[in-house]
Amino acid sequence: MEKGTIKNTAENIRQKHAVFQYNSKTKKHLFTTFITTFGLVDNNWATEMVDQSLTMDIFFDN
Repeated sequence: MEKGTIKNTAENIRQKHAVFQYNSKTKKHLFTTFITTFGLVDNNWATEMVDQSLTMDIFFDN
């Protein structure tokens, strides 16, 4: 992903959290979980915005 795209995605997630919390009037913490094919790159954005990252291996693990 390009740097601008990552920044836009992070802002999009923050916006969705804010809208959900406002509309649902919840005070609870929201957990952001990504389910991806190959996982996430370990960078500042990922550690700041994503609480849990899962890969497709969880569905096919024996």
